[in-house]
Amino acid sequence: MNDNYILYTGYVNYPKDESCLHLKYASLNAQEFFDLWYINTRKYIPENIPIHIVGPDCPDLSKTKNVKCLAEYKNLGYCSDLIEKRTNDFLIGYNAGVVYGMIDAYVRGKDYLYKEQDCLAFGNYVDEIYKISGSHSVVIGPNKTQVCSTALHFIKRAGIPYAISTMVSAPDAINLLTEVKYRRMRNLVWLPFGYDRDRPFNVKDKIFYIQQVKKDELQILKDEKLI
Repeated sequence: MNDNYILYTGYVNYPKDESCLHLKYASLNAQEFFDLWYINTRKYIPENIPIHIVGPDCPDLSKTKNVKCLAEYKNLGYCSDLIEKRTNDFLIGYNAGVVYGMIDAYVRGKDYLYKEQDCLAFGNYVDEIYKISGSHSVVIGPNKTQVCSTALHFIKRAGIPYAISTMVSAPDAINLLTEVKYRRMRNLVWLPFGYDRDRPFNVKDKIFYIQQVKKDELQILKDEKLI
């Protein structure tokens, strides 16, 4: 089993009445979904692996082990804020957070594995990621609706400086959003499993992951005893 990595995620404390909750968090609030995310994560990633949260907020960690919030900072916004010109920051929140996490992994001498706040993953995906990475530095997922998927991705320590260089080489823009920057990273390989935002998904897959889980989809996962 590979253990030379740290798992990173973000966290934004969306209020219960936030309209996005039914689209991304199965109609749960941010803390409720985090609790679910943590159980899902620890089912496949042992407690000796640290989980570092980078985001504007920090969830209640009283029911977790080996989890800490690295930074709580200004919410730098989303792609929609960039598109609708509500922000002019060099990096939007997601991109600033992943760069922060990459630096943290690098200085700690670890590989960087990211599992997004609204991503659920199943099966022995960590060992599979290491297996398919081979001589490559970056592992990202394919996606039909975007140029790539970043809900679950991996960067070897040796590739982190080059990944950061790509992320900060130019300011975020409508034609240079997160997925475009990741697609431009050097020495990458694609995940052969998972769905991200693509639907439908097959619960019988040995390894898979999904993002933006709906309420009925969560029930399917529960019925299959995956959650």
